[in-house]
Amino acid sequence: MIAAVTLACASARVQPAVRGPFTPGSVRRLYVLVDHRAAQVGCVDYGEMLRQALREALAQQKVENESNLMATTEPDAHLAAIRAYSADLVLVVRATGGRPGTTKFFPKCGSYILWYDPLSYDVTVFNSALDMRVWHASASNSGGGTSWQMRKRFRKMAVAIVERLRQDSVF
Repeated sequence: MIAAVTLACASARVQPAVRGPFTPGSVRRLYVLVDHRAAQVGCVDYGEMLRQALREALAQQKVENESNLMATTEPDAHLAAIRAYSADLVLVVRATGGRPGTTKFFPKCGSYILWYDPLSYDVTVFNSALDMRVWHASASNSGGGTSWQMRKRFRKMAVAIVERLRQDSVF
């Protein structure tokens, strides 16, 4: 019973942020880019899970947002989509790795997959031209590696990131 409770726990943390020049409260539309390739875990698309969690957390705070997974290391590849969306700011969340955790067999993939516990992230907000960083923090999450546990981890982290953005008057 105790093991089941321990496995079900998830935690998320956002480290102190650095804020640059921008007009607080002026953000109406936020474009979100997620890059999870530094902590890829086989056939499980954790980047998509995190993208969805951020989208939902922002929507709950009434922040209009569009999101996409990064296919390259450079956010500049998404400039056309950012401009077409008329984003005020761009939130880029990049997995930076973490401590290797447990390896588990996933029948769907037909292979063993290693996940990281905790996972660590660089979280940066840029202006819409991507030439000025206006907010920066680091984030992490931990607490198990099954799909439902990872969704819970990403939800908690997304809520923590959005709350920190709100506290720092980004929107």
